[in-house]
Amino acid sequence: MVSTTCQVKSFGLSEPFEVECGLRQSDPIAPLLFNITLQAIINRAGINQEGTVFRKMTQVLDYADDVVIIGRFLQSNRTAFKAMDVEVKMMGLHINGGKTKIILGKKPLEQRQSPCNGPL
Repeated sequence: MVSTTCQVKSFGLSEPFEVECGLRQSDPIAPLLFNITLQAIINRAGINQEGTVFRKMTQVLDYADDVVIIGRFLQSNRTAFKAMDVEVKMMGLHINGGKTKIILGKKPLEQRQSPCNGPL
């Protein structure tokens, strides 16, 4: 965007302010640019994207602006997250800590159920 001004609509319009960089939220090229940037972050972080978590320590999945790091161990998830965080900061971006979640599965493999209601 070049020489773009915006206003916020909330109980009336705010004073206009200039937007110095970025894309409009509804811009159709925004998802493509985000995916290109995210792939560069993953590559620079040294995270292998080939195969599945069944054959390696971590798997990174992304859709739109959501990213999931799946790992066999909490430490492998931390390592992948920290590597991505370094690259994110180098690109002038940040990870929203308020939207970041950690989910741990603690059941032994023999006690887990598949989505088809059978043991794994």
